[in-house]
Amino acid sequence: MKDKKGLTGWLSPKGIFYPCKYGEHRILAQKILFKHKIKDSKLRKALKNETSIPNDNILKLDHFIAMGSSNHCSYVCLNNKKVTKKQIKWIHKNFNNLDLKQRNSVSHLLKPKKKLLNIV
Repeated sequence: MKDKKGLTGWLSPKGIFYPCKYGEHRILAQKILFKHKIKDSKLRKALKNETSIPNDNILKLDHFIAMGSSNHCSYVCLNNKKVTKKQIKWIHKNFNNLDLKQRNSVSHLLKPKKKLLNIV
């Protein structure tokens, strides 16, 4: 399989991918937060008590997966292995669009019958 350029952006718990340029995750996180109301009580409480929480950390608390790919760095942040079924479905469908390092980071999610993660 030829190595791909990779994907950069946020993957929501509902399996919706929000692309951005590498290094612009925080800008996109702010846009996502404004677009979608936060319903999770933990997140609302965190926002109320901690006004300095970066927007990207708020998305991570809500099981968003950050991924990035550039000439210098490539990653998929699985947030303590809490991954939804819709995220796994999206990863499976878009696996070939990920670069080699990203594919290696998520390949265990596509293997059946392994209890390596906490699916929510």
